[in-house]
Amino acid sequence: MSQPAPGWYPDPAGSQRLRWWNGGEWTEQFHDMPQQGSPVAQQMPTDPAAGQYMPAQSQAPTVSSDPYNPSGVAPQLGVAGMGQQAGPQATDAAPKSGRGWVIGAIVSALLVVVFLGTMVYTGMQLRAQNLEWQDVQNQRTTAKTSLDQKQDELDKVKKELEEAQK
Repeated sequence: MSQPAPGWYPDPAGSQRLRWWNGGEWTEQFHDMPQQGSPVAQQMPTDPAAGQYMPAQSQAPTVSSDPYNPSGVAPQLGVAGMGQQAGPQATDAAPKSGRGWVIGAIVSALLVVVFLGTMVYTGMQLRAQNLEWQDVQNQRTTAKTSLDQKQDELDKVKKELEEAQK
């Protein structure tokens, strides 16, 4: 079946406008529907060399509701249709998709291992930092205790010195 020539046709979607048919598909270009004998209808391009014309009695191309299956025949699984061959080509597709799943599973498993390894390493680093923090806190507490003892001794010595000077 030959396709109608490119041009402005009544919109097959039912709007009251013209729509551009590029010879293979409908575009998103619209134009108001001209009235017969109006100046707008006379201004519409009619030169076929320009690629645009308003066909006089042409039927607008039909629009399929399913652009991937314009014949309207529903495909059936396991049945060779038009242009398809049953046999080795059909069975070659299964291993390829199976290999894809296997590769995907291996990559996913590797990513999980890397993630778990990263978590273990981070946990070990956090534990080491926590131990260092506890050591610093212990040193701080020991230093504060020592400082308090030395301060008490200093206060005693000052008190003795004051009593000796009197």
